[in-house]
Order: sequence, then C-alpha cells, then structure tokens
Amino acid sequence: MDIRDYKRLALIKSHPKYFLEHCTYTKDGNDLDTPCKKFPYNLDYHKDLCNAWFETNLFACEKSRQMQVTWAMLALHLWLGLTGTDREIYYRRQNFDDALKLLEDTKYIYDHIPEEMWPKSMRPVLSSKEGLLRFEELNTTFYAVSSGKDKMRGRTPTAVLLDEFAFQEDDYLVYATLKPSFQGGAKISVISTPKPLFGQDDPIFRKLVQDRC
Repeated sequence: MDIRDYKRLALIKSHPKYFLEHCTYTKDGNDLDTPCKKFPYNLDYHKDLCNAWFETNLFACEKSRQMQVTWAMLALHLWLGLTGTDREIYYRRQNFDDALKLLEDTKYIYDHIPEEMWPKSMRPVLSSKEGLLRFEELNTTFYAVSSGKDKMRGRTPTAVLLDEFAFQEDDYLVYATLKPSFQGGAKISVISTPKPLFGQDDPIFRKLVQDRC
C-alpha cells in the first residue's frame, strides 16, 4: 500500500457516495450469467437518496423493485458500520427470514468490494452467525429483527433500517419507540413499496414520506 491507497480509502470513508460509486456490487438473481453487477450510482435518484440519507437522521422513501433502493440502503448501512466503532445497526422486516435476507445481502456487498478499491487486508473482518453480522475489532454489530410487540424496546441503536414498513403491523408502535432514538442522533431509515389505501386509512409510512409527522 502506498500513499495513494490511503488517500483513496480516506475519501471512501469520508462520504458514502464514494462507497456507493466505487465499492458497491449487487446481486441480480434473474441474470444467470452475470448476477454480480455494479451498483448504478450514476442514476440521479441514487445520488439524491445518498445525500438525503447522509444529511438527516430520519429518512423515508417509497420504492419499487427495479429502483434498487433496498440495495442502496444496505450499502449505506454497511458503510456506516465500516467507518466507526461501537455501533448497533438493526434491520427490521415483518418476517424474520426476510430480515435475515437483508443481512445476507449486506454480506454479499462486503464480500464483493473490489480489492483495488478497499483491500481485504485493510478491511475489518466480518463474521456472521444466525441473526447478526459483526465487526469484532470495531465492536459493531448488525442485527436482524422481525416485527412484533416490543421487539425494539430497550435497544439503543446507532441506526435502524425499517424495510417494507408500510406492511409492518405494529408500525405506529415502532415509530413511537424509535422517535427518541432519531431525536437523540440515531439514523432511522424507513423504506417501503406503497400499501393500497382503504377508506380513511392513513398509515404512518405515508405520513413520514409526506413529512406529516
């Protein structure tokens, strides 16, 4: 490693846009020949998403499958875990198996960071076991959490990703539980495909996207 390598790493660690642009590869299960693909940071909405997430503690965004918003959020949270210490990062979905899939995809991004951009010899070692990923030397852990009463109570997160939040049955309770966390400086990211509305239904996810909370 020479001075150019250290300068490049310092740049990547300084802002997540460099991590998304140069270090992030995702998996396309529909492409049997080349499933590993470079993340399309060149798209303007990904640049806007990255900057908005970096600049706020409460981020809310609608998504669709083709937008790759979930992959973007996983890369952003991985960057967060790689660039600090003593961090607790939670991924929450309605179903625990789906939350585990978010951990699996985060590990995929980590495993496919280009060696020429961030050599493994200079990366914290990522270990895994059921329900979590961990950077032992950084004392940083990623947890998979399912929906359910009081699942987030008593936790002190650095960041929480609520994926498909519009379909989580305890959405109001979760928001109320996490509100003190983002007011205290934690990053709370809320993403979801829109849920069909019926009658007077006004879900908390729609309120967050429309900045009515």
